[in-house]
Amino acid sequence: MLDRRDNIEPRHTNTCRWILDLEEYQTWTQSCGLLWIKGKPGAGKSTLMVFLHDELQRSQDDRQGIRLDFFFTARGTELQRTALGMLRSLLNQIFDRDPTVRPQIREIYDRRRRLLNFGKRLWEWPQMMLEELLASAILASANRQHVVIFVDALDEAGATSAQQLAGYFHRLVDRAKKKNLYIQVCISCRHYPIMESGQAIEIKVEDHNQQDIAIYIQDILIETEAKDNASQKIREMLVKQLTQQANGLFQWAHIILPLIEQKVRERVSFDKICLWLREVPAGLEDTYMYILNNVIEKWNLEQSFLFFQWLCLAERPLTVAEMRYALVAKNARVTLSPKRWEKISDFIESNEDMLRRIKALSGGLAEAVPSGDNNETVIQVVHQSVNDFLRRKGLEVLCHKIGMSTPSMNGDKILSQYQATLYRSCLVCLATVHIPADTKEIKGTKEGLVQDHPLIQYATTNLFIHAEKAIEFRSSVLHNEKEILQQAFSPWVQIYQTLDKYSRVCPPRGTTLLHMAAAANLEDLIEPLLLNYEDVARTDREGDTAFHLAARRGHVTVGKILRAKGADQEAKNHRGNTPLYEAASGGHLEFVEWLLDEGVHLEIKGDGGALQAALSGGYESVVEMLLGTGADVNAQGGQYGNALQVAAYKGSTNAVQILLRAGADVNTQGGYYGNALQAAAYGGSTDTVQVLLGAGADVKAQGGEYGNALQAAVCQSPEKVQILLEAGADVNAQGGYYGNALQAAVWNRSPKIVQILLRAGAGVNAKGGYHGNALQTAIWNGRPETVQLLLRAGADVNAQGGEYGNALQTAAYRGSTEIVQILLSAHADVNAQGGHFGNALQAAAWNGSPQTVHILLRAGADVNAQGGYHDNALQAAAWNGSHETAQILLGAGADMNIKGSEHSNTL
Repeated sequence: MLDRRDNIEPRHTNTCRWILDLEEYQTWTQSCGLLWIKGKPGAGKSTLMVFLHDELQRSQDDRQGIRLDFFFTARGTELQRTALGMLRSLLNQIFDRDPTVRPQIREIYDRRRRLLNFGKRLWEWPQMMLEELLASAILASANRQHVVIFVDALDEAGATSAQQLAGYFHRLVDRAKKKNLYIQVCISCRHYPIMESGQAIEIKVEDHNQQDIAIYIQDILIETEAKDNASQKIREMLVKQLTQQANGLFQWAHIILPLIEQKVRERVSFDKICLWLREVPAGLEDTYMYILNNVIEKWNLEQSFLFFQWLCLAERPLTVAEMRYALVAKNARVTLSPKRWEKISDFIESNEDMLRRIKALSGGLAEAVPSGDNNETVIQVVHQSVNDFLRRKGLEVLCHKIGMSTPSMNGDKILSQYQATLYRSCLVCLATVHIPADTKEIKGTKEGLVQDHPLIQYATTNLFIHAEKAIEFRSSVLHNEKEILQQAFSPWVQIYQTLDKYSRVCPPRGTTLLHMAAAANLEDLIEPLLLNYEDVARTDREGDTAFHLAARRGHVTVGKILRAKGADQEAKNHRGNTPLYEAASGGHLEFVEWLLDEGVHLEIKGDGGALQAALSGGYESVVEMLLGTGADVNAQGGQYGNALQVAAYKGSTNAVQILLRAGADVNTQGGYYGNALQAAAYGGSTDTVQVLLGAGADVKAQGGEYGNALQAAVCQSPEKVQILLEAGADVNAQGGYYGNALQAAVWNRSPKIVQILLRAGAGVNAKGGYHGNALQTAIWNGRPETVQLLLRAGADVNAQGGEYGNALQTAAYRGSTEIVQILLSAHADVNAQGGHFGNALQAAAWNGSPQTVHILLRAGADVNAQGGYHDNALQAAAWNGSHETAQILLGAGADMNIKGSEHSNTL
């Protein structure tokens, strides 16, 4: 996930520092807010973001706060270019860097696994859940320190996702401001797509970077002085001309300067270079076009065209070795037998040769960069604007330059035609590698497979992705596609399971070509496969038919073909899911509408049915269609119990209102959270909580994982707690996961919520829950400040209860000398009996904490007191092998001959 940040061009000496002096930047550094760094493609935004990230790291001590960052790249893997990847990365970073938020993250993770019974099966976080979990963790961390978040190239997440994430960060900052917390967010993006920046501070890079570009150009040109005797005046004129033509675009200068250096090496004078520059366009796209037309040599154009197709359309950047084989795959004959690709014409013999060919093939528009995966080197375009240009017009220009004619079609269709080339290459790779006769022999040979066939991993995992994107153009590159697929399919499944068996998209055992054709929308293959005795009802290991997969991906035409051939539209897989459920869970409105027109049943099932599936994914149009067709809004079942609880948990106020208008019972009981209000209090938004209360939700309703809505809200948000208390929630209601709201707040390390509850009359000595009372919960969590807060509020330091009997024994077992001293100062009884260890001294001895043992002995602990699991302190120390602690106890008069009920004596 760090590949993009690590591979951004480092700033040139004496550049980027201008931003530190800007009033806008200084204002942002002194406040809680959002800073937008906007600029044209190629203005140097990403380099500036790396500079700011590193500058902040140098200027701040770690104790002053934490920094989180994510650098989007549309050229990277799925997780490097999507909102889901950003959320997962930021959550992982805050989990790693702030130990205090780990319990709440781990608890939600464990509970979700337990709730959904995933076991070892792979699963994905829903994006809305990740958004709230990350926001809660950031706000919790900001209670103790400054949190700074850097998000680079937000526009590369795609227009829709970028807009949504912009709103997410605005809401996050607003929540922080309401809590008087210190969160700073710095986002960089292009000017388009237009994203509302609201009250954020804006800096436009091209308004400030002219001097930086001049410095960069001048320093590069100085290196060429020994090769040219041009006057200082000519060089200054050249720097000025280049800076003006760059027009705020570092990328333009970065592309043009190597061409100038090449001319210098060719002994072209600076004054002639100045004349040549007049021919070079100033805009990035025009410059890229100039390179295609004038820099790349004619004899390289055909291979360049193929090279750029892989750079632009591959699902991830190819390694150097993969690219060598990809460049000859197009010319490999499909022989359905092993083939030595090294014998194919134009094969590049070594990785070193490939690295040398990159500049010739790309004219400087591509580069090799290190990747974090297995220390590989991958090849990518030098800037996202290059990718945009090539997809929009560059590939078509190259296509015509090498004499290939393309019919008149729109841009997407043209790209589909190029996708067919990549699809054919992947299929040829799989069809011509040597596969053992017994495919079981493939198991355990991942490294060998990849070493012998460098392209096979990419070809295996992306074969059907490119097939789907190639649409009808597949037939233009493969005339016997069905036969090749049938021959290669069984080995493909086995190879996939060998190379990436834990992937969520790895085909399970029993997968047939019909399954994959349905999933990849290969309409033209469905009927021929069925005529070839493929069984339309055949299931894979998961119980899925081809019809399930078509529904899951929303392929209506494929679904209709399968239905006409006898596919069961009510079939259930091993999870009990019907095709309607699969289509609804993916938000495929057209497929859902077709199935409903076909008359499928809207039955409820163990996981809540299609209505809950659509709500879980946030697909409100599907929800409205299902309700309009007669779906029971109050049907019971599923992990959330009913539809309203799903919508409440997901935090979708609009969906909640849709369901309420459709007659949803706001107080229906059942499901994991007991009722909709508790679900909203835990996982939803404050707006959702208020909507439910306005609709008559019972704020005191009992049941569910947390017993009541207030305890659930305590785990998440002070605002929700305040809303529920004002609505009449019982602050002392007992039950639920933590016993009561106060214990929940203490366990979740929320001092602000603890104070809110205490002011609202929470019983500081209420008993219950795993730890017995709030004081012991605070001790278990190792929070001295919360212990003192509770003691000041009247907590009974000698209250009995819980696994360890009393507060002092809990602190002694946990080994917190600071808390032990706080409790003794509050008159804790050092010899109080009870609990697992019988007394505090035995707990400390078992823990092997000499310092705690010393403190307790000085406070009057009876060194020979009997009771507890180990009978006495000395036997606890001996049992745990703590020699130092045993010596301290013996020195204090411990009798090693005292006999206990279970362990006889110390000896």
